[in-house]
Amino acid sequence: MIKFKLSSFVAISALVATWSNPLLAQAGLQSVDRTPRQILYGVSYYDEYTPVDRIEEDFRLMKEANISVVRIAESTWGTLEPQPGVFDFSHVDRMLSAAQRYGIKVIVGTPTYAIPTWLAREHPDVLVTGPEGQAKFGVRQNMDITNPHYRAAAKRVIETPNYPRCEEPGRDRLSS
Repeated sequence: MIKFKLSSFVAISALVATWSNPLLAQAGLQSVDRTPRQILYGVSYYDEYTPVDRIEEDFRLMKEANISVVRIAESTWGTLEPQPGVFDFSHVDRMLSAAQRYGIKVIVGTPTYAIPTWLAREHPDVLVTGPEGQAKFGVRQNMDITNPHYRAAAKRVIETPNYPRCEEPGRDRLSS
């Protein structure tokens, strides 16, 4: 408990010292206003797991509940890339469009913490090995993030030019 309190004190002290240090202000390091313009109230939304099309109704209800931001696409790798190098972002695009219609900001996550079936089948060594042995496919975060096959596939899905980005024309940026 003392260790936690001491580390918390050190972290808070460092923050206060940095924040109030006149040398940093002279160096121009405090010139950026980091004051939040708005407190965000948000949800995670996984349309791809719902059995029926509810996007319009769900976004209407989010707006009614004063939701200001929605986080999407974190665990959808198998949906976004159903086969190696074959991409389908249609469900993400539909969510981005609905969010825009309802004035809700979006955080588009990367899908890489839930590997697709094809990756585990082609490269079983991407499944992490722990004290109990090699992980089984089917749960999230079961991969070895240092595995070169995992890293190459993750890079491909994240860097594909078609990966949905909120900075696209007509879409609201989270920072706006």
